[in-house]
Amino acid sequence: MTSRPPSSKRPWLAAALQLVCVVGGLGYAYLGQYKRFGVVLAVVLALHAVNFACAENEWKVVSMFLGPSIWIVQVLSALDAWRQARGEVVG
Repeated sequence: MTSRPPSSKRPWLAAALQLVCVVGGLGYAYLGQYKRFGVVLAVVLALHAVNFACAENEWKVVSMFLGPSIWIVQVLSALDAWRQARGEVVG
């Protein structure tokens, strides 16, 4: 794992924006990482769309698994936004 200088942004705020906002990836936008913001937003919106379609078509079992997966994406992206703001580069 490599590191870089910490951002002047607050790590807790980046993580909180990821978790509590309706718009997925808002913590990345706060950090100025617009590519990550777009990716997370696209994934969250796609999961919501598929979840809605499954719920409308009475595919409740699929919908039951998609609901928690949206939360998992939000939590993992919040952890990543927090680490990005602290200057920890994963990968």
